[in-house]
Amino acid sequence: MKFLLIQGANLNSLGYRQGNTYDDTTAEQLDRMLKQHASDFDYELDIFYT
Repeated sequence: MKFLLIQGANLNSLGYRQGNTYDDTTAEQLDRMLKQHASDFDYELDIFYT
C-alpha cells in the first residue's frame, strides 16, 4: 500500500525555530522516522511539502 503525506506551510522549519516552544526534531528527522515506521508495516510513504 502506498501513502502520500502532504505537509503544510513552514513544517520544513521544524527543529530550527523556537526550540523552547517546539520540539527540536527537524523535518528531515521526522521524515526518516515516518518512512521507517511505514516500512515496518510494508507500506510505501511519499512526503511532499507545500
